[in-house]
Amino acid sequence: MTKREKFIKQKWLPFLARLDAIHKETIRRTQLGYDIAQRLPTQSTLNSLSLECMSLTKEYYGTGNISAIYVFLMKISVSAGITFYDPLPVIMSNDGYLGIIDRNKQQELSQSYRTNIRAEYLKHGGRIISGRSAIDNTIYPNIFLLEHGRRLIARQGVMRAVVKFISLLKYNKVQRKIENAGQLSQSAKEFLWAEICAAIPDMSHTVAMQQFVEFIHKYPGEYFNSSPTQHRMLLFTGLSNNELKAVPRKTMVNITPHRFVKMSYKRQIPLRAVQDGKEVILRDAGAEEIILLRPNEGHYLREHHGMSLASGCQTRIFNLFFPQDPECFKRSNRYPDIEWMVIEALSFNSARDLPNEHAVMVGRNSFTGSSIKQTAHSQLVCATLEEFPHYAINNAPRRMSNLDAIIDFIQIGTVPDACCMKIITKNYSQSHF
Repeated sequence: MTKREKFIKQKWLPFLARLDAIHKETIRRTQLGYDIAQRLPTQSTLNSLSLECMSLTKEYYGTGNISAIYVFLMKISVSAGITFYDPLPVIMSNDGYLGIIDRNKQQELSQSYRTNIRAEYLKHGGRIISGRSAIDNTIYPNIFLLEHGRRLIARQGVMRAVVKFISLLKYNKVQRKIENAGQLSQSAKEFLWAEICAAIPDMSHTVAMQQFVEFIHKYPGEYFNSSPTQHRMLLFTGLSNNELKAVPRKTMVNITPHRFVKMSYKRQIPLRAVQDGKEVILRDAGAEEIILLRPNEGHYLREHHGMSLASGCQTRIFNLFFPQDPECFKRSNRYPDIEWMVIEALSFNSARDLPNEHAVMVGRNSFTGSSIKQTAHSQLVCATLEEFPHYAINNAPRRMSNLDAIIDFIQIGTVPDACCMKIITKNYSQSHF
């Protein structure tokens, strides 16, 4: 048995078997009608699996590769109904340069998801996070006005108690095993939530406290009015005066359907931009960068379409979270972060020799063409360059010896500024970059 065969048999296949078991459990829960937020594995489980994937591939290759865990997240998200739909067929032009999907079908499925699954979930107390933009749902704000926080905590206990009560009934008219509150009828769930809200009525709050909570949910990971002092003062004042409630993180995960895979790295070069004719530095060299990978709720590219978003470190003190890097959220897609994209590409494609690993392309929409341009993000899809023939076009390539690379400017279409810059290099390590 070769070294490769031994590694695959003893370490890699058992890891893939655990991923497959979790995927099957996700399918089972979805088919039984579990609450949409409780079909996927917990975020802590995904974090552990991601670290294990990175450790195993680093042992095998000498460098980590998380493409297997990325594809796993995409698959279970589709199975759990977290995405609008399975990837739609791509219709290619005759020359192979253009691929489109049925836009009407996409909008139909998207609208159905929003007006049915998502709307029904919200009606019985579920949480669909949407911060700075529609995709900004990877940080779970857990500070609420007192009555709202109490309701969310009560919801978890009441739903669990009802499920337990039904399972203990000697004569269960449902005639099927009830494992999860999601299996209750929509009317039953809405009734329970209405009773919880009636038992914990609305309270009066100061305008400042209402604005504070609204800010936390719209701009998670940032400080109110960009002031750490004012942020902490309002937080502790609200908690001590019984105006605010810190909901436990475990409760938030149980009522929020989104999951992600985390990446981190230390920035080697500053991120520069030109604003008002002056060069500014948006991110300093040496900054600790955190990137969160998540599925795209609507697949409009190829197979396993995901996204990545910048996030920031937070300090946790019991149930309270304090931002450590609020500046990381103030980037937009106007300023492409090439280092971010290179790090991602290396994390997916440093090597590919093990079962269930995939080539993952990393790219970005143009600022003008993005519907969520104020949130810095990259687009991820399982594909290779061969599937996009315009990348193979050459114009006047020139070698740049100082970068050990070839650079080329290529016209795309007839509009004068419709061009792209292509850089080809075999030395794409982070240190070289």
